[in-house]
Amino acid sequence: MDNAHEANGIEGVEIERKWRLSCLPPHDILGRGYLRFQGYLIAHEGFEMRIRNTRDGRFVLGMKDEGTIQRHEWERLVDQWAVKELWVLTKERRLVRVQYDVHIPPTPRLSIVTYQEALKPLITMECEFPSQEAAAAFEMPPWISVLYAREVTDDQRYKSKNLALTQKIPED
Repeated sequence: MDNAHEANGIEGVEIERKWRLSCLPPHDILGRGYLRFQGYLIAHEGFEMRIRNTRDGRFVLGMKDEGTIQRHEWERLVDQWAVKELWVLTKERRLVRVQYDVHIPPTPRLSIVTYQEALKPLITMECEFPSQEAAAAFEMPPWISVLYAREVTDDQRYKSKNLALTQKIPED
């Protein structure tokens, strides 16, 4: 959820592609990352409900249906008291990651994620698109291509909920 949507939440369709990277881009491209905590209240085939922090320290409750490149999603801000009550319910279904939001025009905003704890040293990159056509037309920028980017959009093992459930880096 970007800053424009955070005030009221979002409801709609997410169109996103995901890649596994072999290493991080140079620091001058990455900039400063932020620590993201994400816990799953419900995570089964067809549906997920999670709670996570935003880059400005607030928390959102989100729901998504099953899918690969396109999924329905819903997110709303959650009060701090609710976060404390809900977070304990996510035990053993959590992700801790550092997220870097990179935007070098004309490339869309890219989210580069380094996973922590049991999933370290996994690195992924995600990119959201306004349409299926824009997603299909996306060309990897040269500075990412050299990092051995392998697309994992259709690989269910790389879905965040599955990473949280297994706590294992998928073997290729």
